[in-house]
Amino acid sequence: MKARTCPKCGYIHPALDYVKTALFSPKPNNWHCPKCNESLTFNRKRRMVIAMSPMVLITILVSMGSEIKSILNINFFAFFLISIALMALLFSFALAYEKFEVQERDEVK
Repeated sequence: MKARTCPKCGYIHPALDYVKTALFSPKPNNWHCPKCNESLTFNRKRRMVIAMSPMVLITILVSMGSEIKSILNINFFAFFLISIALMALLFSFALAYEKFEVQERDEVK
C-alpha cells in the first residue's frame, strides 16, 4: 500500500502539498491529480478510524497531564513540548496511511 498515491496513474502526492490542499481548498473532500487530472477523494470510514486513534491517545495524554508531569518530574513547558512532538508524530502517522480513491461521477441518463 502506497500512501497518498493516485490509483489511476500512480503519482505520489507529497505530504506538504496534500496538507495545503486539505486546508486551503474550497472542496477539501475532493481534488484533482496534478499528473492525470483524475478527480480523487478518500475513504471516509478509513479516515475516521485513522483520525480517531491519535485523538484517543491525545485525549488520554491531556487528561493525565498532571500525573505524567509528576511521574516524569518535568515542568509544564517540557510537558508542552513533548505533547506537541507527540501530536506531530501522530499527525504524520495519519498522513502515512491516507489512501486515495477515484471519485465516482454521476452518470447522466
